[in-house]
Amino acid sequence: MKINKHAGKKQAWHFMPEEKDYFIEKLTDELPVLRSTVNITQEDLAEAVGISRQTYNAIEGGKRKMSWNTYLALLMFFDYNPRTHIMIRRLEIFPEIMELQQSEL
Repeated sequence: MKINKHAGKKQAWHFMPEEKDYFIEKLTDELPVLRSTVNITQEDLAEAVGISRQTYNAIEGGKRKMSWNTYLALLMFFDYNPRTHIMIRRLEIFPEIMELQQSEL
């Protein structure tokens, strides 16, 4: 991963494809536990992140790979929830560089 610095602008992070794959796989593996922890149905979680229940079901079941945008939407959903905020960090699902930049805001 590299960080680009632009004069007068906030820093932006760019993940290599293999880094994206790593984080997507980690989140996919933990989706059932995370979803259970916040006590939300597949349908409600899918709606919250803007995908169909069928797509979410295929992702959670390992039949379909989630997109990076879906990963980010799910990550923000679980980050916002107090029950999973710390959990996604302990499971190394939340990229550390994003944590560092959040704290700078």
